[in-house]
Amino acid sequence: MATPSSSSRTVRWLLGALGAAAVIGLCLFSLRGPEPVAPGAPAPQGPSARAEPPAPPPPAVKPAPAGPQTVTVEGQGNATVVSSQPPSADMPPPDVTDDPSVNPPLEPEKPQTPEWKLEKTGRIVELMGRRLERIEKKIQEAEAHGDNAVAEEQRILLERTRKHRVELTQEMEALRAELRADGGTPPGLAGGTAP
Repeated sequence: MATPSSSSRTVRWLLGALGAAAVIGLCLFSLRGPEPVAPGAPAPQGPSARAEPPAPPPPAVKPAPAGPQTVTVEGQGNATVVSSQPPSADMPPPDVTDDPSVNPPLEPEKPQTPEWKLEKTGRIVELMGRRLERIEKKIQEAEAHGDNAVAEEQRILLERTRKHRVELTQEMEALRAELRADGGTPPGLAGGTAP
């Protein structure tokens, strides 16, 4: 059961919401321009109808070609007109070419050989080294500012990144061993050493 104070609060809240809705509605209604008048229709009655001279009839519009067009109507600005009709049979088809010189074929993907994997992993290990340096700087900055929470978050991230880098370094060693076993020479990569 509602108490008198809660019901009066509810009524005040409902009245406030209705008042706000009315104000918003009036604002939106006043932002709208005058209603368009169809040609040949009687002019609207009221003070605004007498103040404005009747608009001239719109110019005759020819059927629009296939593509969009920008049309200027005197006194009303520009408008983009797009035909809702499908292209007629007498219109030429769009220019579509299957000429390979115009659209050269895509280069096939390179095979993911052990050399390729070793090179890619080496680049990732190198980038992780740079990331470790940035994280260590953030830890030092956080500690200098006394922000222990950020410093702790960065320490956790630092430890995870170090573990991941060790895993990738081990993977690189396995790839090098595979290349040696196949008779290939593993490429010398920077960043291939364990941290």
